Amino acid sequence: MSNGLPNPIRDRWALLIGVNRYTDPAFPSLKFCVKDVLALEQILQGLGYTVLCMHDELNTDESRFPTRDNIEAELAQLCQIVGDDDLLLVHFACHGKLVDNQPVLITRETRASTLAKKALPLADVEKQIDLSTNKPQNS
Repeated sequence: MSNGLPNPIRDRWALLIGVNRYTDPAFPSLKFCVKDVLALEQILQGLGYTVLCMHDELNTDESRFPTRDNIEAELAQLCQIVGDDDLLLVHFACHGKLVDNQPVLITRETRASTLAKKALPLADVEKQIDLSTNKPQNS
């Protein structure tokens, strides 16, 4: 718009990730992460969002089971779908840590002994979202 105001939001999208249990006993189980994302899913759907909910009460072989690979793949796919005037909400309910003073997210299969290489850096999530807002325009 030429008046400097943003365009109205066209479509609303949400990626919700909840992890209660971890492969590595170094990360204690959580009680309410999955319940929280399931409740948020219902609320957002009621508000017109298209919601992709990933949590560890799903079967481990499902693409929405919250491993790092699955989360990165679902986020990348959503970022390709989201349009310029769309809104994307990404919500994590899980453990997190600092590695070299940078926040990382602990996915279901993350191991403490390989945390620096295998946890999901929050910066990677932010970068993927930023790339979606700077997609090449179709001519």
